[in-house]
Amino acid sequence: MKTLLITGAQGMLGSALQQELKDEFRIVAASRDTLDISSFEKVKDYLSELKPDIILHAAAYTNVEEAERKPEDCYRVNYHGTLNLLNAAGGFPHKFIYISSTGCYGNHKGEPYSEYDEVRPTTVYHRSKYEGEKLVTGFSNDFLVLRTGWLFGGSTEHKKNFVFNRYKEAAPKTELTSDPFQSGNPTNTEDVARQIGLLIEENIRGTYNVVCGGSCTRYEYVKFIVETFGLPCKVNPADKPFPRLAKVSPNEAAINDNLIAMGLNRMPHWQESLAKYINEIREHV
Repeated sequence: MKTLLITGAQGMLGSALQQELKDEFRIVAASRDTLDISSFEKVKDYLSELKPDIILHAAAYTNVEEAERKPEDCYRVNYHGTLNLLNAAGGFPHKFIYISSTGCYGNHKGEPYSEYDEVRPTTVYHRSKYEGEKLVTGFSNDFLVLRTGWLFGGSTEHKKNFVFNRYKEAAPKTELTSDPFQSGNPTNTEDVARQIGLLIEENIRGTYNVVCGGSCTRYEYVKFIVETFGLPCKVNPADKPFPRLAKVSPNEAAINDNLIAMGLNRMPHWQESLAKYINEIREHV
């Protein structure tokens, strides 16, 4: 059985990957407590002993606002951490899978982005992720760069569970305001994990958007969550964008053009996947 190393294993996607791929691989789940990817010596010692067949790099500094204040912290994880993993793994054959973001495309198109569209990141976070992408495509002969959307899913106890947090926010209120000015693809971590499993099985290489079908605004996303939970809270569109330090693109929506062209797209529509997820977690509310 091949060994699969997952960095960022305690995150929502890392947890979904462990559950989805546990029967296919010997999974080594690395968290920030067990593997400090910002230290080359620690990464080198760790990988020289483990020698995984596949490295699935899902660990990242994801605080978009804080990255603008402390870009060096963001780059230490997203850029140097990736550089350390690639260099430390250079002595043995492996597949390298890098989790990136559709936000890397930036703000130069009103329609969903395809993989052949130019990448022009507008924030420190997205620039750091794109620089990590370039390391992977330059270092590795067997790689997957996967640009995901607005990830949801996982345990209701996870502090970054967007869907359950919106439920808790809306439950005691009669009205709620949300942002109608930014678009993206709500994307279930379980769907991403299944899609990654297929790409590994088919030994696919290259750069791919991996998002649920369809796109919506944040307002439409939150409105769907509240209505699907059956809450009486009314969700209203904000009359102006919420103030943010990071110049996040108003359009982070993408389409899985490469997967579709290859007949490998298994990602469902976001509404279908989100409704299914909400029905699964109702017992926790």
